[in-house]
Amino acid sequence: MDYTSALKTLNGRTSRKVMHNTYLQTRGDDIALKYHNTDVLLFKPNGDTVLDCDGWHTSTTKLRLNEYLPHGYRIWQQSGVWYMSKHVFAEGTITHVVKDGMVIHADGSVDGAGIDAAREQRALKRRIRKYAADYITALKDGKVPAPSGGDCWCCLIFDKDEANASKDTSHLISHMDERYYVPTIAARALDAFGGSQVERMALAAMWDETNTKALKVKAEIMNKMHNGNSFLNIGFEQLQKHIYRYICRKFGFAN
Repeated sequence: MDYTSALKTLNGRTSRKVMHNTYLQTRGDDIALKYHNTDVLLFKPNGDTVLDCDGWHTSTTKLRLNEYLPHGYRIWQQSGVWYMSKHVFAEGTITHVVKDGMVIHADGSVDGAGIDAAREQRALKRRIRKYAADYITALKDGKVPAPSGGDCWCCLIFDKDEANASKDTSHLISHMDERYYVPTIAARALDAFGGSQVERMALAAMWDETNTKALKVKAEIMNKMHNGNSFLNIGFEQLQKHIYRYICRKFGFAN
């Protein structure tokens, strides 16, 4: 799709639903493709198209983009990194690393694409995975208190959609360097991915003083019933995966 076809689809309207949770809407002279609450594409009268997922590099977002990107462009994923390709007859396939805010010009040139740093990104994901595992170990040892106003300020800032409003991820790097297991991260990861009941029980066992004793007793009972596999450990395993996914999302990794 381009500006001309988007304008034709609107047919004089300011908003039109084109797919599930997906709308074409006017933005002044521009036309946006809005998926959920994000203008993932912005078509401009001069023929430029701006791609900006606001960090939501999910499989469903990718499907929407591939449906409405300018003709010939396709987004695909490898090792958690999004790439955008187009086959040009004289030059072959041209590939760019997808980066929020990148511009596809009417003449086919692209500005603002990301740097192909797949190796560095894989290393960062390994760091995040280790941080999530160490976080759970610290949580089980009682070294991660309940969230409070004393937590990392950047981790506490939220916008109206309950997403972390800070685009600066340097504080997350410092948390991993300093082995600072911010209580807010576990709470937000739980909310972001709709944690299971056992996952919530695992957190309650560590954070809710009124329930801790009862839940620990229940854990001991379930431990004996399941041949050494603690009932609450299932919740901790789920929480570890969600912490990993949550932090990966903050860095813009696809999940």
